[in-house]
Amino acid sequence: MPRRETPAPPKLRTLHLPGLTPGAPSVLRAHGTYEALSFSGDDLTGMDLTDVRFTGCVVDELDLTGAAVQRVSFDDTEVGTLDVSGATPEDVDLRAVDLPEITGPAHLRGATINDFQLQQPAPAAQLGIDVEG
Repeated sequence: MPRRETPAPPKLRTLHLPGLTPGAPSVLRAHGTYEALSFSGDDLTGMDLTDVRFTGCVVDELDLTGAAVQRVSFDDTEVGTLDVSGATPEDVDLRAVDLPEITGPAHLRGATINDFQLQQPAPAAQLGIDVEG
């Protein structure tokens, strides 16, 4: 019987998303709308994000530690990691965001999530919630 070769593992190359402009925290202002921007490794600790809308953006790590976050929405935006430790969200709409990793989920009071996000194991486990099907 001929010997089968084991397929090579998949290789990931640097992700390049055409059409996205690199963003920087210095451009973020309260009452702003931000479209098609990518943020990577940016620290938003303590920033005032009031009346802000992100549309079609990619945010590698959204660190809102201690930030005043009011009336913020994310439409068609990807967030890799969300840290809301000590944040005070008010009327923050996270329903359109895939939330794979959350730090400080107890500080999500004032945010709106969808039923699928509630069933994700990481946030539920961190909050001590058992989700059964």
